[in-house]
Amino acid sequence: MFARFTRSLALLLVLALFATACGGSDSSDDGGDSADADTTTTSVAEPEPDELDEPAASDTDTAGTTDVADESDEAETAEAEPVGFTSGSCEFDAPPGFTVECGWVTVPQHWDDPSDPDTMRLHVATFTSAETPPDADPVVYLEGGPGGDTFGLVNLTFADRFGPIVERHPVVMFTQRGSSLSEIDLECEEVTDLALDLIEKPPIDGDVDERLVALQDCADRLVGEGADLAAYHTTASANDVDGVRDALGYDQWNVLGISYGTRLGQEVVRNHPDGVRALILDSIQPPDPNLGSLAAVGKTFEGALDALFAGCEASAECAADNPNLEERFRGVVAEADAEPFELVAADQLTGETYDAIVDDTRLLSAVFQALYNPQTFAALPEMVEQLENDNTEVLSTLIGLQLTNGPLISAGMYTSVMCHDFLAELTPDSAWDLGETGDPLFDAQFSDLFEAEATQFCDVFDTGSAPESITEPVETDIPTLLLAGAYDPITPPSFATAIEAGFSNGQLAVLPHVGHAAVGDDCGMEIALAFFSDPASQVDQSCIDTSATPNWVPGSLEGIDFEQFEEGLLGIRGVVPEGWDVQGPGTFVRGDTNIAHQTVLLQQGGPIPAAQFIGLLANQLGGEAIPNGSLDVGDRTWDIFDVDASIGNVRVYVFDDSGFTLFAAVLGTEGDLPDIEAHVIPTVLENLSQS
Repeated sequence: MFARFTRSLALLLVLALFATACGGSDSSDDGGDSADADTTTTSVAEPEPDELDEPAASDTDTAGTTDVADESDEAETAEAEPVGFTSGSCEFDAPPGFTVECGWVTVPQHWDDPSDPDTMRLHVATFTSAETPPDADPVVYLEGGPGGDTFGLVNLTFADRFGPIVERHPVVMFTQRGSSLSEIDLECEEVTDLALDLIEKPPIDGDVDERLVALQDCADRLVGEGADLAAYHTTASANDVDGVRDALGYDQWNVLGISYGTRLGQEVVRNHPDGVRALILDSIQPPDPNLGSLAAVGKTFEGALDALFAGCEASAECAADNPNLEERFRGVVAEADAEPFELVAADQLTGETYDAIVDDTRLLSAVFQALYNPQTFAALPEMVEQLENDNTEVLSTLIGLQLTNGPLISAGMYTSVMCHDFLAELTPDSAWDLGETGDPLFDAQFSDLFEAEATQFCDVFDTGSAPESITEPVETDIPTLLLAGAYDPITPPSFATAIEAGFSNGQLAVLPHVGHAAVGDDCGMEIALAFFSDPASQVDQSCIDTSATPNWVPGSLEGIDFEQFEEGLLGIRGVVPEGWDVQGPGTFVRGDTNIAHQTVLLQQGGPIPAAQFIGLLANQLGGEAIPNGSLDVGDRTWDIFDVDASIGNVRVYVFDDSGFTLFAAVLGTEGDLPDIEAHVIPTVLENLSQS
């Protein structure tokens, strides 16, 4: 349940590579992005380990963690206390255009045993900009997963995900225990490496055995390194959240949890309500193991696919292009079962390629993840048509996104939380029966598979089990906004209604054209900001009626309007199609499309030879620059090169303007390039010049 937002990782990678290839810097001058251009990123030197204070023990009984070794619901124990915040350098690539203050908070490994000296440091960062009011109450973000890497993509995604919030509130992010940048992390390279190895092999029944061995190897290593697997669970993380709040000196803050972050957020208000001013739960994981334990995934996936088929049918363009979509979808799944698709997929961050073999299980897994995001699920109808014609372009992109996402989840932390909080003892056998749909497409691939694997994996990962009280509904009068997306395949709107009764000051908003993480939608963000501004009032949800529908079929670019831009850092000016999104210096993304038609336009310039420019770009993209003629625009002749890179087709236009190289490049699908070349490129090249 790892939250994803409005930009596909494929696009984000291209932007990062282009910035590197073209000598871009970390300057905040982003040509008009939401971040302030004059804001700088700051950090403080990291302290040596011996400079950190030791955690203080408390002899006060507080509501909170129950000792794992004691399964009694009535067990009460004293809790240890965190040490204050210690400034340190940012251990991640900070996003341009924001002020970032980083450091560490030390917390006990065992909150329920103040006599235990074992501690760990959690990395913490506070983001502000020139627009952030100095007296604004902060928003703390709770990452999904469990075990999601809070800071892994923050330099690429922060402006889109949190930029509008930072204009009104400081945003605090921290790494959850057991995940990346936690001093004790439960990352399982053994599991990640095996997954990359298996994707290139035909699936067999023995895959599960290999995964169990890899998980056992990981567990043995982690225990040998001093990790107590029973100490990594939601109640402990909820204590961490409140400890970070106290260490940063806030009496209260606003909490934004997405996906598993909603499960954590519920536990925060259950155990530490006084520290929470307002709460947003977006894409909700209920504490009820009948829902939150993965037992219901067959049904939730079925419901999301039903929404997909209905959404396409409701669109005249999509329905016309994709008749009988459900029947044809089932057909390509059956085809993958009979003869798996063979394709090349690329990790969108590293560019490394894999010869993937995709059977029905892997195909359904890729579709499941695609339903998280409108930019990906809107491409599924076209994927079906492509697979019917032995074209794997969209499927390759989806598998590539899975390859990218895999290392961003700590497999050990994920397993520890799910086993301790749900699967080990708390999920009744009847939950799996309740999750059955009666359709083998979903039951055999999800409910039956998850049930079979859950016991085996939890036997390997010895986490113990939480008390049953952790599965009880949360009851609170803290102002709460519940958000859900109609296409969400794992935390559907019904999960929000399942917990709604416990929030006496709660309100629910369902986004009809969104998958997972509703705040990634413009309307969802508008509702969230209004709620944080005035949590006691009912939020105006009228934007839902006019919110953007999925871009099933992108229109032609003929007749589009252009707007001017100037990029002072690069010393260029030019034009860009109106409405395209700024993604970095001289980098623009077409917004009215999906990943089947993803388009990135890059305009750059610099006083370096054109040949060096082209060579550097090709090297960064892992391809070869092939000359492809020239194009006369006005009184200038532009040389054309094609780069067949692992991330897609790139066409490059280069002009040497008296030793200053002007450079434009387009990433687009082969089918879209003619439209781009006819209606975008001539105007772009005519106007691109030194500033």
